[in-house]
Amino acid sequence: MTKVTAMEQPSSRLVPLTIPAAYEHVVRRIRRMITLGEVLPGEHLPTERALAESLHVSRVTVREALRILQGEGLIEPRRGPGGAKVLGPAHTLAESRLRLRGAYDQMRENHEFRLAVEPMTAFLAAERRDADDISRMRDANERIRLSRSVGEFRQADSAFHLGVATAARNARLSQAVEDARSALFMVHDAQEHSVLQETSGDGHDAVIEAIVARDAEQAMRAMHEHLRTAWQEILAAIGGEPPS
Repeated sequence: MTKVTAMEQPSSRLVPLTIPAAYEHVVRRIRRMITLGEVLPGEHLPTERALAESLHVSRVTVREALRILQGEGLIEPRRGPGGAKVLGPAHTLAESRLRLRGAYDQMRENHEFRLAVEPMTAFLAAERRDADDISRMRDANERIRLSRSVGEFRQADSAFHLGVATAARNARLSQAVEDARSALFMVHDAQEHSVLQETSGDGHDAVIEAIVARDAEQAMRAMHEHLRTAWQEILAAIGGEPPS
């Protein structure tokens, strides 16, 4: 009887690979631009030609990606010159909260992921930041206080948190923070803009103060408290934690 060595035994990790089509990569890239607030409702994406050139794909691939994003209600095509228009929420605040309640487990996991990642970015930012980092954080927080819509808030809020991650000088942490930020699109749509402005601005002030003072431990605590407060606001918006 032939003995099978450990190297010859099938591994549970060797599962068939699924290679996403090119248009799926484009969909994710553009969706990320929208969810991070890089392009606001009412603004336009680059043209098909510009997107194809910058992403190194064909215009057919871009066109298919835009068709999917249109089906998701994120964009509408633009006739004539110019790119597709980014749309705001097509649902009411109450409907957004209902959708968020249905996605509770996903949001809870994202919150826990943020708690594991973002306090450490604040800790490292306090040790590694420079004057330009501080300026960008303060500018983003000022834009939060001046924002007139959830879209503008999302853009400035992302700029603040990604700014802290940049100051941490750790590419993997920065990518993790960006991943977590892109999942907050639905959360912001389900909350009152005025509440988001006030509590986020105050929470960010505490983080900035600690980073300016190079107090890494306090920066970590301030970011943790800010995230905890944000989660309590989410629960309040959807009427508490759903029954298991």
